[in-house]
Amino acid sequence: MNANVIGTTAVTCTNPSGGSINLQVSGGAPSYTFAWSNG
Repeated sequence: MNANVIGTTAVTCTNPSGGSINLQVSGGAPSYTFAWSNG
């Protein structure tokens, strides 16, 4: 499985929950499941 970062959006002081990441995933055996952790 490969994951390439296509783009990111950083958090800001006025929008601390506005961060994001855009990934392109290939290989492995679909269907994929993703989990995001804040720490």
